Amino acid sequence: MSTPKLTLPRRLKKLAQELLGKPDKLKEVLDLAENSGQAAKGKLSSVFEDFKTMIRLLRAWRQKAYVEVPKRTLLRMLFSLLYFLLIVDGIPDFIPGIGLLDDLTVIGWVLKGVRQDLEDFLSWERRQNSQED
Repeated sequence: MSTPKLTLPRRLKKLAQELLGKPDKLKEVLDLAENSGQAAKGKLSSVFEDFKTMIRLLRAWRQKAYVEVPKRTLLRMLFSLLYFLLIVDGIPDFIPGIGLLDDLTVIGWVLKGVRQDLEDFLSWERRQNSQED
């Protein structure tokens, strides 16, 4: 009997779960997502600021500076970043004009589900910044 193949969403979910326990690998993924996001800034314009906030939240969590975030939120955010990093996904990224549509859809869907957690993080960030001044 052969082992059943995992679908793409299940593989990404599994990878996201694994990354939460591997800080060095998580840093690599966050660096790559940040660089790729910066390169695709124009195409990500509708979600770019929230995309950057997700990365900052995950970095702060990784550094144990911000831990008041549900694991489910971390997994959702990582899932969307991993999906974004895939070149061949629902709509391959190399197709001009439409290649990032599915990425934007996934990121937008995740952002909608984690909106309150992002707002909480932004409030925390503002408090941290005001304490430094």
